[in-house]
Amino acid sequence: MKRSVCYITMLCFMLVVLSSCGEEKSTYTETMDEESGVTLYYLNSDSTGLLEYWYEFPKKPSGDEEAVKMIMKQLKESPDLSEYKAVITDSMGFQKVSLQDSYISLDFSAGYAKLEPTMEILCRAAIVKSVTQLPRVSNVEITINGQPITNQDNQVVGIMNGDSFISEDTGLSSYGVYGEISLYFADSSGEKLVEYQTQLDMESNSPIEKKVIEQLIEGPKDSKLQSTIPEGTKVIKTSLKDGVCYVDLNAKFLNGVPGVNDELVVYSIVDSLVELPTINKVQFTIEGQRVAKYRETIPFDGTFERNLDIMKKKH
Repeated sequence: MKRSVCYITMLCFMLVVLSSCGEEKSTYTETMDEESGVTLYYLNSDSTGLLEYWYEFPKKPSGDEEAVKMIMKQLKESPDLSEYKAVITDSMGFQKVSLQDSYISLDFSAGYAKLEPTMEILCRAAIVKSVTQLPRVSNVEITINGQPITNQDNQVVGIMNGDSFISEDTGLSSYGVYGEISLYFADSSGEKLVEYQTQLDMESNSPIEKKVIEQLIEGPKDSKLQSTIPEGTKVIKTSLKDGVCYVDLNAKFLNGVPGVNDELVVYSIVDSLVELPTINKVQFTIEGQRVAKYRETIPFDGTFERNLDIMKKKH
């Protein structure tokens, strides 16, 4: 059974996962005929949370890119209500919208990087949640002069979607996530996976699925268990769409782990990720490319589901 991750937090928003493999965008169909506008998100009066606001399009957008431009322009203008504050300021230097194969990219100038961390998370949440209200826009990347934004650990934030933010009733004056998760490491024989429960303490602007894999990379603290992740492995990007977690790793992952079955290397990640309530399947890429087989032993270019057969039974 999946476990619900227990959050003990004064959190308003948490970044979870984003999808880098969404559907290719196209111009609007009858969906836009049914909707004359979208819900936008603005800062509240004291900049501690977000408020919803219904925005009527002044004209029907011709496509995704134009619709996003209209939304970004509107987010620079506060509604004529005292409790709403504009999300995008001139100092952030919004520059352009570009339509990629599977996501919308929003580029800012260096002024964006000067936002205070708490304010940056709020503004980012407002922008992503607003833009992804559009029927054909699922994924968003924010860049600064063409370079992906990073979090406080200098890790690339990557592509986000509306589900990347979990709203709660509390403000963002302090934030963090703390919960119990299950990881799967190899037993002493290297032939079975063993469940290992640990506490995950993470900042709110890093996807939880990425943190799970990074915990696997660090290895177990129990001397009876073996690490399952090849030395030098790094997480390039994770994203989430429709219950599928997309994991991009560097080429070191293909080296395997001496004394550990190759299946365990792959499924330690898969079985750990599907413990999260938002993930049902996992798909891997290596440095952005699909690989046909893992170490010539395991088909590696499809999606993976939980594998109970390689887990050691509890006594």
